[in-house]
Amino acid sequence: MTKGNKRHITDEELKTAILEAKRELGTWEKVAERFGKNKGTLRAIANGMILKTPSLRMEYGLDVFAPAPVCPIHGVVHIGKCPKKKKEKMIREMTKQELVFALENRMEFEREMIE
Repeated sequence: MTKGNKRHITDEELKTAILEAKRELGTWEKVAERFGKNKGTLRAIANGMILKTPSLRMEYGLDVFAPAPVCPIHGVVHIGKCPKKKKEKMIREMTKQELVFALENRMEFEREMIE
């Protein structure tokens, strides 16, 4: 995602850049000096911490919106809250992807859905 000339980086790209700087420079103090950031936060990111606050994400050049979770019932990302349970499809009407999702998530099937 770009905004003007500034390209946002992913959490993984930031982690990789920090770890490469650590290997090159040797100490967290030097890494912090290069990035102009807090060494404790840089070390935490290198250990897998994901920044959650929008202001910190912007400060580090990350997308402000983190990936949204997939609904365990419907298998898609909803905008807002999950709507009321939609009418269940018959198994024979499901696409391969829907059927795989349903089976992997151990969804219950009623006899009427199978026949």
